[in-house]
Amino acid sequence: MKLAFLAFSAVIAVSGCATTQIDPSIPQNASLKADNSGNNYLDKVVFSFPTPERTEKNLGKCIALYVDNDDTALKDSSRSFVGAYTGNYYRIEQRSSSRGSDVLRHIDSDTAVVQGRSPADYVFLGLPVKAVIDYKLLIDSSGPETLLEFSNLKRAQLDTGAASNSGFVPIGAWSSAGPTSAIGAIDAIHRDIRNCLDR
Repeated sequence: MKLAFLAFSAVIAVSGCATTQIDPSIPQNASLKADNSGNNYLDKVVFSFPTPERTEKNLGKCIALYVDNDDTALKDSSRSFVGAYTGNYYRIEQRSSSRGSDVLRHIDSDTAVVQGRSPADYVFLGLPVKAVIDYKLLIDSSGPETLLEFSNLKRAQLDTGAASNSGFVPIGAWSSAGPTSAIGAIDAIHRDIRNCLDR
């Protein structure tokens, strides 16, 4: 049973194993990029909406309220083993931290560039997987339409079990990699900022 758990943990951790198949439920406002092997990953997610009248007053406040970039605690038990003589499972947990950084990279009266992280859990084979996405966000409200462009998209699984935890990596566009869950988390940030700008 313990060996089966180890194997299953590793399967979850590598559920992003590359494939050229693309999740058909990825929305049109998400663009993809391919690596040299033809594997596709999320590149950008873009939203636009009419620029609210109060944007100039609210921009900084909305960023402060809805964009965080905290340190992320990661762990795995890849060094765990089953004793050759006892048959007992010895769990050796490794922990690390991926440091966040300042949220605000640039801001003026109608544009901002920020760096953020957000929870983006997903489900693999019926089991929940806790994860965090990392992104860069451009907010441009200099015209009649406000643009929110999320780019540099990466995700880290908080606990990879028996597989080594490699931290933040590109988000695969195939179904088992959970791209729509990541996009859903991004959409939630977009909706929070949009509603805040209009208050």
